[in-house]
Amino acid sequence: MAKFGPLKKKKFIKFLSKVGCFFVRNGGNHDVYWRDGINRPVTVPRHDMVSARVIRSNLSTLGISLDEYLKIMDEL
Repeated sequence: MAKFGPLKKKKFIKFLSKVGCFFVRNGGNHDVYWRDGINRPVTVPRHDMVSARVIRSNLSTLGISLDEYLKIMDEL
């Protein structure tokens, strides 16, 4: 089973695609993704690594639990 922690940006973007998110635009120092049924955009900083805090915040935005996230990450 995958563990929760910082993740390479490319792998997190694969996760976002898997859960139905699509790229909308670049903004400042972030990339912005969207999915139908969410109230606010998912933002991903343009760094090599995405911090656990950012991942947890985006999971909350997407309405995905930590357990669901870990299961999906195992499939990637």
